[in-house]
Amino acid sequence: MLKFDHIVHFVEGESRKAAEMFQALGKNAVRGGKHVNWGTENSLYYAGLSYIEFLAIENEQKTKESDNPLIQLLRKDLEKEEGFGQICIRTDDIEKVKQRLEADGFITSQVFKGERIREDGKLLSWKMLFIEFDPSLSLPDPFFIQWNESDEDRMNDLTVSGLIKGNQQDEYIRSVYFVVKDLPKMRKRWEKILNKHAISTFDEWLNENCEVFQVNNTQLVFLPKVPDSFQVSGNRGDRPFLVVLNNGTEMHHVSRGYYFI
Repeated sequence: MLKFDHIVHFVEGESRKAAEMFQALGKNAVRGGKHVNWGTENSLYYAGLSYIEFLAIENEQKTKESDNPLIQLLRKDLEKEEGFGQICIRTDDIEKVKQRLEADGFITSQVFKGERIREDGKLLSWKMLFIEFDPSLSLPDPFFIQWNESDEDRMNDLTVSGLIKGNQQDEYIRSVYFVVKDLPKMRKRWEKILNKHAISTFDEWLNENCEVFQVNNTQLVFLPKVPDSFQVSGNRGDRPFLVVLNNGTEMHHVSRGYYFI
């Protein structure tokens, strides 16, 4: 079963600055740690097991040397501006996902091994899989992650360590909004990637026709244009522009990304 894992928000400078904006709004955003081999560092906000990752460059030379597609997208995007970059889907069998995607005609990356030393000294490890980018589209495909711990063990660890507090355990990312110029082509591609059909519907909140994928309790909502009430430059191509938490009450603009939290 595929589950929504996290969205990566590329930020300039130190990731803690974006986290501090969340903290000022009463949200328990925390320092993540360093990806030593990739030259990056992050801060996080957990909504249940799904989370927002503020990702920043810590060692520019290391990022240049990295063959990880996410790190290369980070470098490319930050040459223009910060903002949302890519979403990540969780699986418990990344090799099976790789086989299915390749059977459907996609070219996939190697399975990357990742690790990060948390602020409390705990070593976290995982596997990642990417799809080769289609240059005819400007929206990055989702990538996949398999954690080396079960969902239950991770939730227990995050709660005991204080990275998840209070009602965070019951929160989730209700929806992620994207703007996509070629909606029919994107729908067909993502239906293959996610192995499920999109639903054509009307979003009454934003007053727009859209295509929606339901990935466990998160909706991925694709619009043909940015609603007038949002200021999105589009300099980096098609990207997510809005993240909505299930208990959100107010709109906030953080590092060129919109959040309803």
